[in-house]
Amino acid sequence: QRDDMLFVTTHDKIRLIDKDLQEIGNWDYREDPDKYSTGYYLSAFKSSDEVHWFGSNHGFHIYGHDNLLVHVPFREDDILSGPGHYFVTGFYEDDEGKIWMSTFGGGVSCYSRDSKTFRHYTRKDGLAHNTCASIQGYGNQIFVSTNAGLNVINRETGGISSFTDEDGLLSNEFAIASSFRIE
Repeated sequence: QRDDMLFVTTHDKIRLIDKDLQEIGNWDYREDPDKYSTGYYLSAFKSSDEVHWFGSNHGFHIYGHDNLLVHVPFREDDILSGPGHYFVTGFYEDDEGKIWMSTFGGGVSCYSRDSKTFRHYTRKDGLAHNTCASIQGYGNQIFVSTNAGLNVINRETGGISSFTDEDGLLSNEFAIASSFRIE
C-alpha cells in the first residue's frame, strides 16, 4: 500500500487500486513478458522503507522509490543470488531490515539488503519440510508454516524448532500465504 494506491496480487497480475477502490492500472506479464516474467503472484509485502515486495512463481519482484519493478529470480545455478525456490509465498522484515521469505519448495530464504546476499534454511538445516506456506516473526523468532508442521527459527543461533499435531496443532499442513500476526 502507498498513500495513494493499493497493490493487489492476483493469479494473473498485480492490480493498482486507488483510494476509491477503482483499478487505475496493472502489471500484466502478457503485455510485457520480459519485464514482468510471470502472471502468477502469491504474496505482497511492504517493508519499513516503503518498498513493495511481490512473491510469484518466478522468484519475486521489488517495487521501490524509483518506480521501477525489479525481478529477482530463483537461479538453480547460483542459489545465493536469489530465493531458494521459484515460488515465494510470504515475506517478513526483521528489526535489522533483513527480508525473510517462505518458499514453496526451497525452505526459507533470508535476504540481507546491506550485503545483497541470501542465506537459505532447508531440511538439512532442521526445517521440517522445504514446502513453506507462510512466514511471520516476533523478536528473534521467525515462524514458518510448512507441509510438516510449524517451525521456529532462532535468528541469533540459527537453531530450528518444530511443532506438529503431536504438540497440539490441528494439522501439520498449512495453506499457501495464510498467516496473520496480531500486533
